This record gives sequence, C-alpha cells and structure tokens, in this order.
Amino acid sequence: MINIKLGRALASLAAAATLTLSGSTASAADAPADRVLQPDRYTSDRGRALGQKHQGALRDLNAKIYHCMPWLDVKPEGIGFYKPKHIDGDTRYLSLNVNVDQQPAPEFTRLSVQDRVSAMFSRYVPHLLRSMATNDLLKEPNLDGFTVIASWLKAEPASGRSRWSRTSCGAAPASRSSPRART
Repeated sequence: MINIKLGRALASLAAAATLTLSGSTASAADAPADRVLQPDRYTSDRGRALGQKHQGALRDLNAKIYHCMPWLDVKPEGIGFYKPKHIDGDTRYLSLNVNVDQQPAPEFTRLSVQDRVSAMFSRYVPHLLRSMATNDLLKEPNLDGFTVIASWLKAEPASGRSRWSRTSCGAAPASRSSPRART
C-alpha cells in the first residue's frame, strides 16, 4: 500500500515537473471521481441543491487531497454534504472521510489509545478542515458545518486476519453569523 502511494506521489511530482518544464497544457492523472457524492445520490432536496451548487469545490478538494496528500485516501463517496445521524431535521455538514496510509510504528503503538487518537487528530483534522472551509462554503447559508473522519490501521494484522482501524472525527459548526446557526 505504501509503495502504491509513494508511486502515485512520484508520478504526480514527475508529471508536474514535466508540465512545468515543457509548458504543456496536459494535466497529471485525475483524482478518482467516485470519491465525491454525486448530486443524484442525495436523499433530500437540500442535500441535492448543495451537491449541485458546490460540485466544483468538492472535485477541487478531492484533487487537492489526491495530488498533495498522497498518504490520505478519500473513501468512495467520502466527500459530500451528509446529514449527521444523531441530529434531527435536514442538517447538512460537508463531510470528508479519509483513510490514513500509515503502517503502525513501534513508537506510535507504544502510546496510549488516547494519545494515538490525539496525535492523528492534531496532525490531520485541522489541516483538512481548513482545506474544506473555502470562502464560498463558509458563506453558504444551507451548510450547517464541517466534519472530518480520519481512520488508520490500528495494528498490523496477523496473517489471514482482517485489518482493524481506529477512527477520529472532528466537527466544526458553520459560522454563527449564518441564519441557520442562530435558530
């Protein structure tokens, strides 16, 4: 898995260098399109409207992660305007769900569970939240907040066993100045 990510990173770097040096308008490999939830897959009019209006921003976020953060893998349909399951009504958060391609290191596995979660949270969640919070999305009155879900391999599984992951989630409500945040 690391070799695939490293290969993707090197290929992206080589393509960028080639484009820069040659002046060509061709682009590097596109990010997988199935990572962004398509507008027709939303279950409400509000979700569908957000998905249609901001489809370009979601594709840009997917491309940024794919090309600039190759150690992160966005899950299929991992970028979209999802409704948090524990909240009533048609509340919509821009959600980003990623797997961190990290092999468990002895130094990391020696940490307590809380310290591991804290380390992964502080390393990835704030940066991803900043990447998601574009000016257009911050001003969007129908958006209630942002959520980042990051998962990583808990421990290297024994031969023939399934992989176990740990997950950390961070959510930020939309600006208090938006009409929906005041109700």
